Amino acid sequence: MKLNLWICALLMLLAVGCEKKVTMEVPTQKPAQPSGREETKNLENVKPLGYDTTQVRTKLDAALDQNDKRTENLDKQVDQAGQ
Repeated sequence: MKLNLWICALLMLLAVGCEKKVTMEVPTQKPAQPSGREETKNLENVKPLGYDTTQVRTKLDAALDQNDKRTENLDKQVDQAGQ
């Protein structure tokens, strides 16, 4: 009985050892260039903390863009009122 167990164990080890080794090739893609404003690039530094920086950065960029548009509109209104 013990001999049968040893033979089975030996056959299993041989079968596992004879498997074809598969090596995975890691694609060498360049990381995507972060888009957005220069002011929000520092948000990439919090990525190791577990935050989704792309989503946060996109929302912050949109808010800053809206603020810039509003400032431009107010400046135009002030210029028109001064004429």
